[in-house]
Amino acid sequence: MLLLLSSHGLLVAADPVTIAPLRLQDPEVDPDDPVQTIINALDEDIELPRRLSVMHQEIGDRVLELSDRIDDFFGDPRLETEAGKTRYRVRSEWRIEEEGESTIGVKVRGHAVLPRTRQRLGFFLESFRDDVLTDLDDLLGDPADDTDSLTAAEDVSGLRAALFSNKRGRLSLDGGVKLSKSPQARVKLRWQEDHELENLWSLRLIQSLEYRGEEGYGERTQLRFERAIDEKLLRFGIEGVWFEEQDFKALLTTSFFVPFDSRSVIRLSGQMTADLGDAPARTGVGVGVGFRRRLYSDWLFGEIAPHVFWPQKSFDGSEVSLMLVTEVIFGR
Repeated sequence: MLLLLSSHGLLVAADPVTIAPLRLQDPEVDPDDPVQTIINALDEDIELPRRLSVMHQEIGDRVLELSDRIDDFFGDPRLETEAGKTRYRVRSEWRIEEEGESTIGVKVRGHAVLPRTRQRLGFFLESFRDDVLTDLDDLLGDPADDTDSLTAAEDVSGLRAALFSNKRGRLSLDGGVKLSKSPQARVKLRWQEDHELENLWSLRLIQSLEYRGEEGYGERTQLRFERAIDEKLLRFGIEGVWFEEQDFKALLTTSFFVPFDSRSVIRLSGQMTADLGDAPARTGVGVGVGFRRRLYSDWLFGEIAPHVFWPQKSFDGSEVSLMLVTEVIFGR
């Protein structure tokens, strides 16, 4: 009760008055209202660029993820840049020529992280390098003068350091030697980055500055265009190589990867090579098919790959070969 003083001097009792806060309610929106239709359209216009950006990123990430999965299945070419990974691949090859001649070789490729280096320094050994695409001299019918092994690929061992890494790319430095009767120095500064082109294609750029003891300083550039089609992958590769004591060489490759089942992948490939110098250019064209299957768990693989190569400009004098491969993976 409140006591109030009236004009007549009397006290009057009165109940307190409670004032409730005023609440405003949104008016009901008529979906057929032309003004509201314009507002909704403006909101959609604001969200559309954001949605397109998200779709673009998802498609680009899907292409790169599929590419990395296939690379890992066929030989893990990104191992060179990932100094924080310990893995070794032992690859046994049996190559059968058209004339019945055959060669058998064992190749090793891998990297082991050194302790107390924060996964930035490791020891590498490689006798085959898928990301260098191929040995151009061997393809053009002029195998390397390496009599220590049955294959033209060279064995290189040394230290690999991960210098820099961000969303754009990775920078690594290799320092090692060629393992042969006359060891030669090998130094390589390598940069790799990935880009998305439009909404369907991705581009992987690999740029290397190298030094080889017998060939001097050189440069290597690789471009890889990729597109995912359902669970299939289409890839185009361009590589150019130049050294002081070596003519400029170029290689164009195309590959189409088709999953056969959950454990197997079919690879359709073709390549065109060129050795450019003062003399008339040497060219060659090749086509091949590869069937690779995971034989056991995730560490034993088998592959069969017939290949036809024409070392000259004409299609006369083709060279037919069959490659049988088993590959064992150690590490993680």
